[in-house]
Amino acid sequence: MHTPGPYNPDPVAAGRRTLKNLALDYLVASADPSAIELARKQLLDSDNLSDRYAALAALVNCASPAKAGLLVQFARDWHGEPLLMNKWFNVQATAVRQPGEPPVLDRVRTLLRHSAYSELDPQAVDALVLGFCADNAAEFHQSDGSGYAFWIEQVTRLDTINPIVAARLARALDRWRRFIPDRQQLMHQALREVAARATLSSDVREVVERALAH
Repeated sequence: MHTPGPYNPDPVAAGRRTLKNLALDYLVASADPSAIELARKQLLDSDNLSDRYAALAALVNCASPAKAGLLVQFARDWHGEPLLMNKWFNVQATAVRQPGEPPVLDRVRTLLRHSAYSELDPQAVDALVLGFCADNAAEFHQSDGSGYAFWIEQVTRLDTINPIVAARLARALDRWRRFIPDRQQLMHQALREVAARATLSSDVREVVERALAH
C-alpha cells in the first residue's frame, strides 16, 4: 500500500499519505489478516517516518497477536534511532487496550526498563510517561487510581532529575475538578500528596498548588 512516487513533503502528497493511512487504519481494525500483512509491509518498507508511524500505530491498536513480534522487530531494527524509538514508546503508551490485554500501565512500566529509554532524556519521558498520563485518558484515569499512583511516583522522581519536565507531567492533573466525583477525590489526594513533599522544586510546587487552589 504505497503512495505513488518517491516521498514528497508537499501538501498534496502529505494529504494523500494521510488518506492512505486512514484507510490502512480502518483495514487493520477489521482484523483481516491481509490487512495486518499490509501494515507490516508498510512498517518495514516505507521510505518516510509518517507512513512508518501510521503503520505502527495501526498495528499497536489492533487485536492481532502478531503485533507483539512486530514491535520487538521494530525495536531491534531501530534501537539506535532515538526519534523512531520515542515514536515506538509513545504509540504504546497511548494505545487502546484490546479485550484480554493487561492494562496499558503494565506495558508502560515495562518500557521504563527498556535499554532505549532514559529518564534523563526529556523527549523520551514526554513520549512514554507524559504520553500515558496526558494522552491516554481511558487508561490513566482507571477507577483503581493506579494511574494517579504512577503519576505521583514519576513526578516526584523526575523532579530530582529535571524539574521542568516534572512540571509538564504535573499538569496532567490540573483539571481534576472537571472529572466525576470519585476521580476528583483520587486526583485531589494525589495532588495533595505531591504538594506535601518538603523537597519539591518550585516548578512542580507552582503547578500542584495552583491546581489545588483552582
